[in-house]
Amino acid sequence: MYKNNIILALGLIFMLIFSACTPQNTEDLSKELDSLKDENKILQEKISSLEEQLNEDANNEAGAMTSLSLATKVVNILKARDMNELKNYAHPQKGIRFSPYAYIDETNDIIVTANDLEPYMNSSDIYTWGSYDGSGEPIDLIFSDYYDRFVYNQDFANPHIVGNNQIVQTGNTINNIEEVYPNAQFVEFHFTGFDPQYTGMDWTSLRIVMEEYNSQLYIIGIIHDEWTI
Repeated sequence: MYKNNIILALGLIFMLIFSACTPQNTEDLSKELDSLKDENKILQEKISSLEEQLNEDANNEAGAMTSLSLATKVVNILKARDMNELKNYAHPQKGIRFSPYAYIDETNDIIVTANDLEPYMNSSDIYTWGSYDGSGEPIDLIFSDYYDRFVYNQDFANPHIVGNNQIVQTGNTINNIEEVYPNAQFVEFHFTGFDPQYTGMDWTSLRIVMEEYNSQLYIIGIIHDEWTI
């Protein structure tokens, strides 16, 4: 008797299940499933689109460096004397003008293009980079010697003061950076001095000048500065 009751109960359950799964209900479930699949497809497309946008924004932020971040990167490249890396940041059209003092001589200061930076560093050719302050004698040096005297003559990657679009120190030489580079930005890496007996007269600075080209900043000038007569 107990066994017959169990069989009867199971039979009733199966009847209820099969009665619920009518053709109409099956059709409704199928439509709902198709609708969910369409919604899922739309959501997946939106997710893909947002992911692409995030990646694009991240790449743009990485490419669009600020003047301070670019100058800091470049000064470390200068410390490493890596001209092969520096060329990636040289202005594609204007190259980099090297100025031994604060006064930028648009006629005589030497401009080195991106592709010439490494050959210049390895060259034994002597170039005239300007005139020495005080004596007026020509600065006739190979590029690597000029570099040691008028580019990275101190550890500018670890300066006393950094000026972002601000002149930190000036000497007796006219500073015409704003006249020569009116549309540029610059960062000054400055040492206030080294030997107390000179009371700050042995200060020195390196200014990295940047200008925008195709929505990206590039180096157009590297200016050395120091106390002058």
